[in-house]
Amino acid sequence: GPLAAIIVRKPGAALFAETLAAALELAMGNPWGIGGSLIIGICQGLTAEIGFAIFAYKRWDLLSTTIAGTLAGLGCFLTVNPAWAGLRIVVSCVTSVISGALVAGALMYLLQQAIAKTGVLDRFESGRAKALV
Repeated sequence: GPLAAIIVRKPGAALFAETLAAALELAMGNPWGIGGSLIIGICQGLTAEIGFAIFAYKRWDLLSTTIAGTLAGLGCFLTVNPAWAGLRIVVSCVTSVISGALVAGALMYLLQQAIAKTGVLDRFESGRAKALV
């Protein structure tokens, strides 16, 4: 989600990418079914979009990507089993948010920067470095 958004830099890119990834995961088969992949993917995509919408889709830096990743982790947590209680809920929330910030946020920002250096993204705004004079 966040990686697609910072590459394409258009509203809806994170939602599209997360939904597509979840649909492919569902099509390949998984033990969780529609609720465990497609619904979670849509929730992650929607909450990641909120992270970029906070900055009106104008900032595509480490901060905005980390916030989007954090919210994507929170989106995953929001689909947690309602029968869970106590410490299990707390651990699930904390690990989802931290992993979202680190993996879906900061790591994806660094990955996009590395991919851009190869020249593969030159046709996208995210791949064209702005020269500072």
